[in-house]
Amino acid sequence: MERIIDAYYANDYHAISVPNIVGHVTPLQNGVVSKVGFQGQGDYSQPLQFSGLTAPAGTNMQYNVFQYRGYLIPSMAGTYTVRFDWVDDMALVFVGDAAVTGFDVNQALLGASLFGPPADAKLATINIAAADVGKALPFRIYWANDGGPAGFLASIVDPSGAVVLGLDSVKNQQIVSSCDAGSLAPVWPAWEAEQ
Repeated sequence: MERIIDAYYANDYHAISVPNIVGHVTPLQNGVVSKVGFQGQGDYSQPLQFSGLTAPAGTNMQYNVFQYRGYLIPSMAGTYTVRFDWVDDMALVFVGDAAVTGFDVNQALLGASLFGPPADAKLATINIAAADVGKALPFRIYWANDGGPAGFLASIVDPSGAVVLGLDSVKNQQIVSSCDAGSLAPVWPAWEAEQ
């Protein structure tokens, strides 16, 4: 993990490929959540608590990787905003085809490292045409901690200003994170099977 974070800070983007980091690796924890992020967790000797999940006992929050995969099912045309309010140490968001295959840092819609309040939020937009309302748009949020304390606050806001995914969000019809065959969106492959 240290090599990956160092490559990001040095802008050696070719060294960062999410499949190289997580491909064929079995996660210690997984689940389906309706929110994303966590307030700073200062005691980094404790298991990571993220989006309502807690890492297994005996682990700590250093050198962790978290992925949130889902689909945005837009309920209206207009501009959706992806927002990072706090990133310690690194985060990326991939949207569309970039969220499904390849997803190296050059394909990220938004990327940030080591910043937080009172700094301004990092923003990116997704423009939804009327013809795309109700169609599944894949997205992937990737976060990593290089050691020490950590924090991550991110959100997706719809054109009306409503937070459809964030730290305190509840299940929202515009976000689908778990799919069955025949649903609006394809089932995501197992984490360790991704290429």
